[in-house]
Amino acid sequence: MTMSIEALKKLKAISNTKAFNNVGKAGTKKRIEFLTLVIEARLYSDIIDYTYYDSYGLGERTLDTCFEMYDSDQVVAALIEKASGNDYFKALLINAVGNDTYCNWFNRNQKIQDVELFELV
Repeated sequence: MTMSIEALKKLKAISNTKAFNNVGKAGTKKRIEFLTLVIEARLYSDIIDYTYYDSYGLGERTLDTCFEMYDSDQVVAALIEKASGNDYFKALLINAVGNDTYCNWFNRNQKIQDVELFELV
């Protein structure tokens, strides 16, 4: 439980930064940091369910922000990259978002990489 409380405090602090709600590299970095901590602390479902909204101001809307700032491809790519090199994180990510979403993200990330490689040629 202590881990969750510490994680919730950190998540609140991250989500309250100016960068978190802004477009740009600093914002992307904060949103990736936020989602990574949500997954690692196993708080995804609780945040979606607004379990900690009254005490920490975290809810589904906070998670939505992570994907609505014109950088969702970068956010998803960072999560998939971390999962690719870390089986434990991959299991936590699949548990949080579900296998279908994980597969969709993985395939989406592969297509983006393929397009970027094609554009370089």
